[in-house]
Amino acid sequence: MSEKTNPTRKRLVDAATKLFYAEGIGRVSVDAVAEKAGLTKRTLYYHFKSKDDLIAAYLDGRDQPNLEQMAGWFDAAEGGADKKVEAIFTNLARVARHPKWKGCG
Repeated sequence: MSEKTNPTRKRLVDAATKLFYAEGIGRVSVDAVAEKAGLTKRTLYYHFKSKDDLIAAYLDGRDQPNLEQMAGWFDAAEGGADKKVEAIFTNLARVARHPKWKGCG
């Protein structure tokens, strides 16, 4: 069952996402993720072999929306490949200036 069809696994990844973004991956314990998700640590370890497994799921889920956003900027830009790539960097610079932006999380 994938993350999209397994609500418990998704709940754990969603909790991890919030905590990792707010506190940083290294500072967040599996206990904190389980608590935030309203589940037991045993349940977390049923769905993920380790914290590293949970981190991998978090990173996989985080990358896809970013890639889709960049593809949208690329596709929407007029001109050749150079203008399309320039549009990606222009938009990344714009996003990075947002006060709530935290870089890589």
